[in-house]
Amino acid sequence: MGVLHKLTSNLMPFQWTYTHQHAFEDVKHLAMIFCNHHWKPLSYDPEAPPVNVMTDGCGTGIAGIVMIGRLLMLQYSTQLS
Repeated sequence: MGVLHKLTSNLMPFQWTYTHQHAFEDVKHLAMIFCNHHWKPLSYDPEAPPVNVMTDGCGTGIAGIVMIGRLLMLQYSTQLS
């Protein structure tokens, strides 16, 4: 997708190539696959399941997750350089 972002620059002339078309088709495909996935909104109802955010980090990496009740909503991890 980064190849498409470069087209937004005023420093480069606009030129649509096969690579741009292929990246655009990939983005369109991903949008269609995930168009019916919906995030579960947070509920502040007293009977709602708890929202848990857990993070961890050290000198070489970081990670975190968000859970609603026992349902994993989001996870992230990366190595630090």
